[in-house]
Amino acid sequence: MRSNNHVEYVTHIYNKNEVDNPPAAKDYAFGSFVKIQLNEEESLIGVIFNTVLVDPEYGKAGPRLSTKEEITIFYPDYVDEKTKLVGVLLIGYYDRNVPVHNIPPKAPEVASEVETMTDDEIKQFHNTPNKFKMGYLSLFNEFRAFLAKFLVLNIIRRLLDLFPDYELILENLRRDIEYKMKIERGF
Repeated sequence: MRSNNHVEYVTHIYNKNEVDNPPAAKDYAFGSFVKIQLNEEESLIGVIFNTVLVDPEYGKAGPRLSTKEEITIFYPDYVDEKTKLVGVLLIGYYDRNVPVHNIPPKAPEVASEVETMTDDEIKQFHNTPNKFKMGYLSLFNEFRAFLAKFLVLNIIRRLLDLFPDYELILENLRRDIEYKMKIERGF
């Protein structure tokens, strides 16, 4: 894990060579809610906003002397360095198991694990206390304008499935954002 600033982090997605059950593509999709556990009572909450594919061999010209299958025979210690990285934007945290929708005061450790949140965890984060809340929306105003609106729309789509009682509010918010996007792009 590395940070670009206090709320923007880049983390590595485990592949099949590193763990027995690597995450599925849906687990690190654009707009997925994730958590970073700091201790038993504190965790950071974020959303995935970017994907970076890393292939050190990309762009290397010239003939290949060995096929992928032959490489494992001729070079048994060869490490495939292709990987995926995702950007995580922190949108809140848990303090003493209470959800807070704001910039977290603490940062994760370098080797922190990032986990996809379950639907129940997403519901719990948005019910503060027993009231639907999206207090983190204002954080997107200053975040990469192009991505922010698409990210918020993706979050709203996800929350519509989880909070059918708030469909009217979420749909109005979605329509408002889509309208503003049309105006900015000139229809």
